[in-house]
Amino acid sequence: MGDPLDRVAHMPPTAYTYEVRPVAAPAVGTDFQITVNDGGVWRVHAIVATLTASAVAGNRFPQLRIDDQSTRSMLLPAGAATIANGVTTYSWLLGFPVTMAAAEGGLVVAPLVEHVLHQGWRFGPVTVARDAGDQWSNVSITIERILTPPHTITQRLVDAIEYDDELQSIAAAGGFPQ
Repeated sequence: MGDPLDRVAHMPPTAYTYEVRPVAAPAVGTDFQITVNDGGVWRVHAIVATLTASAVAGNRFPQLRIDDQSTRSMLLPAGAATIANGVTTYSWLLGFPVTMAAAEGGLVVAPLVEHVLHQGWRFGPVTVARDAGDQWSNVSITIERILTPPHTITQRLVDAIEYDDELQSIAAAGGFPQ
């Protein structure tokens, strides 16, 4: 008869959407963080944000951190720094092959490795050498949101078990007529 869970595992997700979402700027001197908290599963396609560094000497080196709130899954360096009193827009893009920085500064495009994030996972920059006066702003994300409502998964499991029970009843009664 097979395992009824096999039927559930091979069913497509109920729906998905592509969304561009603005993200509120964090407090001055802190990095922003985004948590998957809407009941879906996300595939992140782009993260774009502007870092304005304070006048305090030193370069800032943003890295993108992805974790499940206990274990770091990935740390992706942006590949270029923001200088003191500088403004840089960072774009981590899915499928982008290499890090590129504009000759005059101000724009950095970095690769984003494909990653599926489940409920509770989070991502955002970790800015090495961040100063208390640094500010992230103009934050937006582009995600593919895969909707998997718990009631749908539960109903699919119930349907698969009922189907398996029905097949077992037919087999116990002598099987299908020839």
